[in-house]
Amino acid sequence: MRDVETLVKAFNATGAPIDIYTNRRNGEMNYAAIVQSLDLRENIKIHFVGQFSPYEISREVERAGCVCICCLPTKYTTGLTTLVEALALGKPIICSRNPQFPFSVDDEGCGISVDYYDTDGWIAAINYINAHPDAARAMGRRARELARTRYNDRICASEVAAVLLTLAAAKGH
Repeated sequence: MRDVETLVKAFNATGAPIDIYTNRRNGEMNYAAIVQSLDLRENIKIHFVGQFSPYEISREVERAGCVCICCLPTKYTTGLTTLVEALALGKPIICSRNPQFPFSVDDEGCGISVDYYDTDGWIAAINYINAHPDAARAMGRRARELARTRYNDRICASEVAAVLLTLAAAKGH
């Protein structure tokens, strides 16, 4: 449920470089057809993930200056895996304002969120990140700190274990 069209329009307008990693098709979404219908300028590189392992994709994200998560509206946490990866890698984030996310990148100081389909908002966020490298680095540091202290597998496992123990105690086990 990625909004490739809005992302491409915004990066076309800014001229900033971007590498977009996606699969050719996911359920109803035919990203290969969507990409083929778009005007892609030289600053935009499309990579279909069938060509990359998760490790290789993470290595590419590690080299990125910023992580962009441009999604379509859904009733679930579209983009959450990418968000958590960006936190762990200490990257500033520009993302669609998904109300299903467990926190706001704006409020946490690790990125900029943009309304769905808001090309102008994406352009402003891209331009801000590019024009303010110190602020972008600070967002990345904050992202890494959040991953270290609040959003990681150790804390998640502890929270799940606490729920399971509570349920087991309630059933008398």
